[in-house]
Amino acid sequence: MKSEPCSGRRGYVHIYMGNGKGKTTAALGLALRAIGNGLKVIMYQFLKNRECGEHRIKLNNFKIVRVNEFRVHEILKEIESYDIVIFDEILYAINKGVIRLEDVIKFINEKPKNVEIILTGRNAPKELIELADLVTEMRKIKHYFDKGIKARTGIEC
Repeated sequence: MKSEPCSGRRGYVHIYMGNGKGKTTAALGLALRAIGNGLKVIMYQFLKNRECGEHRIKLNNFKIVRVNEFRVHEILKEIESYDIVIFDEILYAINKGVIRLEDVIKFINEKPKNVEIILTGRNAPKELIELADLVTEMRKIKHYFDKGIKARTGIEC
């Protein structure tokens, strides 16, 4: 299968969801690949108040913004110069009632056609699953957290 060129491409909507580890890690892996190919990435992190390793990354074409609200028109304006927009833990924010599902749907419908969108978290609403082009579910089979092991610097945070 031949790769599609990045310039002039259609931007798809991805959802990485589930109770398993790896949703944010998958989004960051995609971001690294994109940056390596000259694309610009912005990541909005919702409801993550703890300082993690990704906040200390210093890369050209990569920006992280911690937010607790979702203002469609402000975000649409801010992302004009980006190729990929990651909304980390936005599904959790929707489920907690911090962000309205209608606002996220409006954003997806109004985003520039070439901008790739990644949504992460647990329990994506069926409306978002239907709207997405790619949905991946990370399912926990076994996790050391269940034995009381806390998040480790450099691995989980």
